[in-house]
Amino acid sequence: MDEAVTTPPTFKRSFSERIYCVEFSPYEWSQHLICIALAKEIIVGTVRFQDEDDAVEDMAYSPIRTFHHDARPHAIAWSPETSLSIVPKIVTFCVAGSDFKIRLYNSNLNDVNMFEVGIL
Repeated sequence: MDEAVTTPPTFKRSFSERIYCVEFSPYEWSQHLICIALAKEIIVGTVRFQDEDDAVEDMAYSPIRTFHHDARPHAIAWSPETSLSIVPKIVTFCVAGSDFKIRLYNSNLNDVNMFEVGIL
């Protein structure tokens, strides 16, 4: 039998709770955004790597906003409307939870933080 080939992680970040889901934004205008889903909260932050930015040593992670979530998350999807390049900034994403509900989060990262709940 072939043995599994393993390599150590290139970058490592520790969190106070278990991470259930992670999703990078796939869109060019929000490509540095990441959603990290913990048991009862969603952390939106930025991640930059050295190969993208010479000013960064290894990896730079910076949390932007934390959103409360009522159920354990199973999946995250970014909206193409998300952009930090416009004024006001727009952060929009959905989270599917263990309670069979999809929550749509929408924030301008200042004073407007909304979410809507839909049932699957």
